[in-house]
Amino acid sequence: MKSFRLDTDSIQDAIESWPAILLALTISAVLAYGGWLNAVWRGTLIVFGAIYFGYVMRGAITHNLRSKYPNAAYIWLLSIGLTSAGIGVIARMILPTLQGGLTDYIWIGVSFTAILTFVVINRRDPDVLK
Repeated sequence: MKSFRLDTDSIQDAIESWPAILLALTISAVLAYGGWLNAVWRGTLIVFGAIYFGYVMRGAITHNLRSKYPNAAYIWLLSIGLTSAGIGVIARMILPTLQGGLTDYIWIGVSFTAILTFVVINRRDPDVLK
């Protein structure tokens, strides 16, 4: 009988994702404290999904970007911004009633903030500011 062992890379990825999980849970807790409304709930799912999946899948999402920006730091911020934009666009296509409301502001805000933070942090990198 073979023993069950977890892949060490998977364990390391799970351990490295704790800041994203903590940030997403903090945002969810603040919104829960303020009261759960339907629009806020959808916005929370977009924020949580963007932060968590953008950070956890940063290697797969940013593989091409890493070759474009080889010296860039915190490339996972770019991954979060792109994931947020993707989730927001998919949410708009699936649920057209969300268009023009709080949900749009949330995914656009998360995308803008993450990408702007990436650019500000890497402002001295000539590849980023081309």
